[in-house]
Amino acid sequence: MAVLSLIDNTYFLTPLDTAADRLQVEVGDSKQPFTFYPQAKLMRWDNEVNLSVRLVDDAPLQAAVVTEKDGLISWEKGAIKTQFYEQPSSDDHPEGGYEFEVILASKPASNKLQFTIQTKGLDFFYQPALTAEEIKAGDFRPENVVGSYAVYHSEKRGEFIGGKNYRSGKAFHIYRPKATDAVGKEFWGELYIDVLTGILDITVDQKFLDAAVYPVVIDPTFGYTTGGGTYTTSASDDLLGSIFTSPAYGIAALSLSAYTRSSGSEGYVKGVICTHSDLNIISNGVGAATYISNTAQWRTSSFSTQPILAASTSYLLSVAIRNGNYLYYDAGDADQGHFDDSNSYATPTNPTDAAHNNNKYSIYATYFSQYDTSSRGTGSSNPQTLSYTCGADAKLLVLGIVTAGSTIRAGGAPTYNGVTMTQVDSDRSATETCCELWYLLNPATGSAHNISVPNTGAKTIYLLASSYNPTTAGYSYAYDTASGAVETSANPDVTVTTTVNNDVVVAVLGDGLDTKPTAQSYGLLFSTDDGAYSDNLQYAVQATAGNITMSWTCASDDWCMCVGAWKEISSFIPSFHEMSGGISQMAGGLL
Repeated sequence: MAVLSLIDNTYFLTPLDTAADRLQVEVGDSKQPFTFYPQAKLMRWDNEVNLSVRLVDDAPLQAAVVTEKDGLISWEKGAIKTQFYEQPSSDDHPEGGYEFEVILASKPASNKLQFTIQTKGLDFFYQPALTAEEIKAGDFRPENVVGSYAVYHSEKRGEFIGGKNYRSGKAFHIYRPKATDAVGKEFWGELYIDVLTGILDITVDQKFLDAAVYPVVIDPTFGYTTGGGTYTTSASDDLLGSIFTSPAYGIAALSLSAYTRSSGSEGYVKGVICTHSDLNIISNGVGAATYISNTAQWRTSSFSTQPILAASTSYLLSVAIRNGNYLYYDAGDADQGHFDDSNSYATPTNPTDAAHNNNKYSIYATYFSQYDTSSRGTGSSNPQTLSYTCGADAKLLVLGIVTAGSTIRAGGAPTYNGVTMTQVDSDRSATETCCELWYLLNPATGSAHNISVPNTGAKTIYLLASSYNPTTAGYSYAYDTASGAVETSANPDVTVTTTVNNDVVVAVLGDGLDTKPTAQSYGLLFSTDDGAYSDNLQYAVQATAGNITMSWTCASDDWCMCVGAWKEISSFIPSFHEMSGGISQMAGGLL
């Protein structure tokens, strides 16, 4: 069990303490240090998301008695008492949970317990009773899940290598509460949550309360479980999955994981990724066979060659079944679930005839992005420097420079850790800003070094740096292509044509509008309103070679943009662009 600590009148514990998935509980209200309130706050992923539930106190002026012993926290006032404590892992709560127990010493005036609820970054999905058709098809929803709420991150899914592990996005499960009297008689309560109005109500059957032997315990439980609360029975050659929208940058998938167990002695699954628009399996989108036992847990199907998922694109993350399995899910959004009962486990095919349902299947991708990190700096010194640390696996450093005014920065090439960078495209000069784009292959990694930019004219310049990791170990980058433009128009855009799949594409924009752009086509790194103009940087990972347009959304004004693209190579083979630069330097040395 987690260690409980007390600060002022609030208790704290951390049931799960990893950088990828940190789960914290606060009992009381840390914002009210002088009074203990009957409130529990659950936070996940370093408080990216949270929910706070507080019992409505009908006698706020009456003093309460607060005690704690062996991790059980009690608040008592009159005929009502609350108890807070951890729930260990069990069949009902596979990954444990936290109990917010209400004890009624005598028959209450109302059969409804009222709580307030405040949330951040969460979506709540009510879990109704299964239909007769679903039960006939082999679905099973436990009694404590019927009438409960599955609680998901409103935006994020998947496991990001080096970052957070959101799995299928599930943060908590608020289970259906049960009322139990002093002689063990039980009755299921009704749970109602309205996040918009901040209401959480538990209604207990009035006849049960009339006949109960008091005290009566009502036990709303907040589960930590990450798998779905319901399972469906699948047969060999079934394919099941749900929709996933990729982040605003391209990613490489390492594996798919599903929360499942065998419906017999053993089973197998293969991960399958399809584009949602046409339900076609993407290149390298079928994972390895994975053994499934009769224990429910996350099972992982790895990809031998990593499939690339384009930025901000809808995909179907699915599993193909052999020998029959129980695949877990929660009731979710309309039509997000897909079910194809005529596919092939041995050789999965495009599930173009899949039926739809509302199931949010417990499936997620483990992925990483070529994006490493980024930093921005500004000034008018000569040289202007920016301290920058490339991650351990970074093989490409890109520097965008935006200069105030129509005069190009003077002084020559930037350096990183004393190594000269190479320019792509050319200097671009508009009425109110100029821009440039530079890069360095195989930069120094692991510790901070200076990006140093000569600036003999003491111009105000903006340094927009970003670095990137290849998707495959042992690979590096080479220059592919570049372009740029200077215009006066709305919605600046520049198109480049890449020659290899999986290019990193970076665009720097100087825009003369006195407000920054409102949107961009791909992953935003920086967009800063500098007063009379703005400096901006975005990037993309392009899954398939060809035309890619880097654009921004803003009203008409003068602008300049440089766009560069870099391809992955298995070992460093200088492109003509690098070779020509080296030949020029050699020729200069011979003259």
